[in-house]
Amino acid sequence: MGTTVATNALLERKGERNALLITKGFGELLKIGHQTRPKLFDLDIKKPDVLYAKSIEIDERFTIDVPLAEDKDAGTTVHGLSGDVVRILKPLSKCRRPLS
Repeated sequence: MGTTVATNALLERKGERNALLITKGFGELLKIGHQTRPKLFDLDIKKPDVLYAKSIEIDERFTIDVPLAEDKDAGTTVHGLSGDVVRILKPLSKCRRPLS
């Protein structure tokens, strides 16, 4: 029942406003999308609206850890919810301005 209600809220664009927090430099990534489309030569391309009200770029960098001998001291490692080891190259700084 809960997933049906959530899916309907997404499809109907109802619910609370939200923001997308994304790595600096990738703020327009979801708006740009990709070039796959059913009618390749169609000039009137209709893109769906994004699900977030605002895109906020944050200054941080991380990578999924691939253990290499020369990279052992680069960054801090943490275990993600998926079980992957994540290497934090540049930690997330505290927000100094309101998100409104």
